[in-house]
Amino acid sequence: MLKKVRPPDGYSSNISSKVRMEGRTLKGLKSHDHHVLLQFLLPVAAKRSLPKNVVDVLIEVVNFFRQLCSRINKKSDLERMQGRIPLTLCHLERIFPPAFFDVMEHLPIHLASDALVAGCVSFRSMWPIERYLYTLKQYVFKDVDTKLNREPRNDDGESTIGRPLGQCTLKQLDRRTWNQAYKWVLDNYESLEQYKK
Repeated sequence: MLKKVRPPDGYSSNISSKVRMEGRTLKGLKSHDHHVLLQFLLPVAAKRSLPKNVVDVLIEVVNFFRQLCSRINKKSDLERMQGRIPLTLCHLERIFPPAFFDVMEHLPIHLASDALVAGCVSFRSMWPIERYLYTLKQYVFKDVDTKLNREPRNDDGESTIGRPLGQCTLKQLDRRTWNQAYKWVLDNYESLEQYKK
């Protein structure tokens, strides 16, 4: 589905170009692209493929972020959202395994109170600045040698990893010699001293 998404110009980046079909991953998304995925594309995909109880909870999360990122927020709406989001996260915990939850899943609890203090989220968003910085980087780094476009120091055209720089002789270690070398490294590695004690 994401491979066929064509957002309007300036709405988000070209999300379909960020899809890697071989690994079924998304690479190179900016923060605004994540908001577009969360607020507009996730509900459509979820309704078609997930059970109703899961969809209902995901829609609660989507509505929370959509309301939070709207241009106009009343104090009463933000206070209601602040009271509702812990319940929504509890519903998520009933669906997803504990390994899914880390600090980032706890973050929405603080977002409504932040909006009460600092004002509308859309006016504090960094995505227009990120997009403009990307444009500026394209002007600056076209013909400049940087660590991103520079060839490795020891590159002689081969793509193998871990090859020696000079002349070498390959030798196969027997199991006993390999175990001795392994033990020597463990005995002489400074970072492991605290575990030895």
